[in-house]
Amino acid sequence: MAEPGGLDLTLEEETRLSEPRSEVDLREPPLQPYDPRPQEDKARRNIAYALIGLLFLVVFAIIGLVAMGGIEVVDIKEFSVIIGPLVALVSAATGFYYGNR
Repeated sequence: MAEPGGLDLTLEEETRLSEPRSEVDLREPPLQPYDPRPQEDKARRNIAYALIGLLFLVVFAIIGLVAMGGIEVVDIKEFSVIIGPLVALVSAATGFYYGNR
């Protein structure tokens, strides 16, 4: 018997030992050829989402700079160096991702 305030685990231990053990299936699982398509789709999706997010971040940063008075509206064309290639990357990535479906 357990002491007052102590923990008595004897009943649980006896119950656990008296339960029948299940048989372990030692057969090898059937071999299937490796299919990389799920991982490729996930990588394409992540790249497309990251590029779209980057494009939105840049556009909203430019809008924020204009709204706060950091730059003038006429100075937005200076950002075409960043926006042009980024739009091309987003277009290529989303076209490649959705084109394979």
